[in-house]
Amino acid sequence: MSTLDENVPSGAPNGPGDPIFTPTIDPQSKDSTNVFPLDGVNIESVSDEHLILLGDTAPVLYQIGPNKVVRISRDLALKCGPSVLPSEAKALDLARRKTVIRVPHVYRSFQVDDPFEYYGTRGYLVMDYIEGRNLGDCWMQLAAEDKADVISQSAAIISQLQSTVLPTPGPIGGGPCRGKLFTDYGAGPLNSGSEMEAWLNHKLEICKHYNQTPQDIPPFKFRKFVLVHQDISPRNMILDAAGQVWLIDWAHAGAYPPAVERAAVAEQHLFPEFNKMLLNALPHYDAEPFRQLQNVLKAHIRSIDYSFNSPTERPVDLLSFPDEEQAPPEVDEFRRFLRRRAIHCKFLESLDMNFLEVRHDFSEAPILKAPMRVPRVVWRDILENPLWTSSAPSLQILKPWML
Repeated sequence: MSTLDENVPSGAPNGPGDPIFTPTIDPQSKDSTNVFPLDGVNIESVSDEHLILLGDTAPVLYQIGPNKVVRISRDLALKCGPSVLPSEAKALDLARRKTVIRVPHVYRSFQVDDPFEYYGTRGYLVMDYIEGRNLGDCWMQLAAEDKADVISQSAAIISQLQSTVLPTPGPIGGGPCRGKLFTDYGAGPLNSGSEMEAWLNHKLEICKHYNQTPQDIPPFKFRKFVLVHQDISPRNMILDAAGQVWLIDWAHAGAYPPAVERAAVAEQHLFPEFNKMLLNALPHYDAEPFRQLQNVLKAHIRSIDYSFNSPTERPVDLLSFPDEEQAPPEVDEFRRFLRRRAIHCKFLESLDMNFLEVRHDFSEAPILKAPMRVPRVVWRDILENPLWTSSAPSLQILKPWML
């Protein structure tokens, strides 16, 4: 089974019992007797337009929000949505060429412009359908010796990744850096080691300012970058019939300091037994970068609501505009636009109104405080952001009224 960024296994905490993480799964997608749309069809003969249609109509293997994986044939899956960027296909291709890690083969990938999506695009990625069990669903039922074997394979995967040294940081082929380390909004592009150091040192200073990390942690200084998956967890692994582990969901992969992989595993919320066993199986490492990254990650996970972006509990439809009674009709379109952005940023029913992280062409500016009781400040911050205004034509009409 192939998966997507927000894949949460059925047995995990915050899984289907939590409405925010309840996936859509069509049982027909896993029925081996089912006839799929492209069975027996050469994928190279299928147009992009047909694949886009299949993204809406083929049996759903997994869907959360606007991102989904559908099964288009007995052997192929299609991953699509606004979070599917070109770097994921390039990372999978690099992993296949440079390592012996078992990953899905990518057959096609393309982007479709969509100015209303957060990254301005929707991605489509055709890859192998991997038959097997999601490790997130079966980890707790595995025998001790089988768990040990999975851990051994996982440690070998990380060793392969760490051996793949890359010249510049960030996603393969460029683009915004994503993952827990880079907030829900992403960051960058960060095109050099000095840019990545500066960005993370800025985060470190924020953490220190809000007393979320020790004051004695030194600034970041990176010596090399390696291939990093950044989300190694049972929920992103398939255990095939031969007991071999396949690593899926490479959305956050890229070239990062070696300690990033270990820090990401250490700060996983789910599967604490797996995390502890894997960390113990990894070789010795440089402790200082790990300590730096782990503290930034802990601050992000523990108190992102207070230091990086504080979502309000008020739903989008209840957000007040200045002079509401005189609001032009474009306000409704603006609210719909905000809701789409909120969903992509995983706030679902709320927006960040207390600390708004203003972004310009995917780069990060200092955090601006915008209390909920002064919504005009929030709208001004949004309206002055060219990334937002270029994505919502109605903002140009609303701008004179709001300012």
